[in-house]
Amino acid sequence: MKNNIEFNIDTLSNKNQIYNSLFEIGRDFDAIDSIRKAFVYLDIDNFRYINSTIGHLRGNLVISKIHEILTNTLLSWKFGKGKAYRVNADEFILIIYDFKNLSWLDRSIGEMLKNIKKDPWFESLGIFVTLSAGISINKVNGSNIYDLLPKADTALYCAKIRGKDRHQFYSDHMSKSVYEEIDMSHKIRTAINANIFEMHYQPIVSTKPGTLVGLEALIRWKDHEEGYIPPARFIPIAEKTGQMKSIEKLVIDSVFLQVKQWIDKKDAPLFVSINLSPEGLVQQHIIPFLEDMKEKYQFPPEKIQFEITETAMIRNEIYVLQTLNCIKQMGFRISLDDFGTGYSSINYLRVLPIDKVKLDKSFLLSIENDPKNQEIVETVIDLCHKLKLEVIAEGVETESQRAYLIDIGCDYIQGYLFSKPLNSEEISKWIAETYFK
Repeated sequence: MKNNIEFNIDTLSNKNQIYNSLFEIGRDFDAIDSIRKAFVYLDIDNFRYINSTIGHLRGNLVISKIHEILTNTLLSWKFGKGKAYRVNADEFILIIYDFKNLSWLDRSIGEMLKNIKKDPWFESLGIFVTLSAGISINKVNGSNIYDLLPKADTALYCAKIRGKDRHQFYSDHMSKSVYEEIDMSHKIRTAINANIFEMHYQPIVSTKPGTLVGLEALIRWKDHEEGYIPPARFIPIAEKTGQMKSIEKLVIDSVFLQVKQWIDKKDAPLFVSINLSPEGLVQQHIIPFLEDMKEKYQFPPEKIQFEITETAMIRNEIYVLQTLNCIKQMGFRISLDDFGTGYSSINYLRVLPIDKVKLDKSFLLSIENDPKNQEIVETVIDLCHKLKLEVIAEGVETESQRAYLIDIGCDYIQGYLFSKPLNSEEISKWIAETYFK
């Protein structure tokens, strides 16, 4: 029996084309005489990043190593049996049978994925490897692989949506959410091609003497059918479908153009902040693009501040750090966003080439009457100042929050107390009326 079957899979919506290539796997599945059989669809998370960082040759070695680990793990099980197949580069299929029960299967697949993640061979390459998996059960979700494959595929897609690095059993309610995701992906592609995203800007104000120092650029999308679609809904899908690169370039180009126009009118804020995606930082395609933007618009790079989150560092710290150092050397400023919501923030203050830290708005929810929260905020601000970093508190909504932050020495504040995010025309008017009257 061959154990390495190659075929092409492009997107979830067109995977029907592979079914004709599944004859051998289907024959093996049908030949297994067992009451308990499961079909597992696995995918390497962020494999494009891995290929871009270590190259295609080593990327192929990663795939072979994972296939080897899967095969050896199945052979080592005492309460279950299985066969592993490699399909379409970074995807695998497992047939698991004679397993003890569903609880054992759930636990065993989880341990399998965890062991792959912890394998020292990947660490020796300087990469972090995780897999996601979707599982369908024979006689519960279907009776042959042509029934079970699309349902395992749907479960895999849901595992990706929920954060990757996990496995998911199929359930009937999943199908609707998956097709909604596919529909949103098509809408995003149309919006990119038509360039209908727009930028809104929210003021960042100095606590002393209370003047405008910058703006944060925030993407907005008004769909002709649904109206405004929040970024929290479309950004994760754009990242999963590889469309974030195009969106990010549209955002940067739009903001650079706006900053250039403000500079020409001599009413520009000191800086405009742009959020950078983890994809751009890991793949490093952002560097040549920023060089082109500098050449195109010809204004001081310190007018632009890029915001990053810890999520990017978790994906591949080495390459993200390299990208950030390049951005810094080009003259742009960098801030660490959502500080305090992750697990390694303190260490990142030490290693990242950052200028500012944005204190997450969750710290301000009970800042006036929560002594413990006050201690945390004051300690963070004191630590940042000792490290020569400035602090921006976001989510400021009340005068009492503002007064408290001024009293403890926070450098900048941002929030609805001053203004909601406004489009370029509205923010220009707001600036003129508020700070240049």
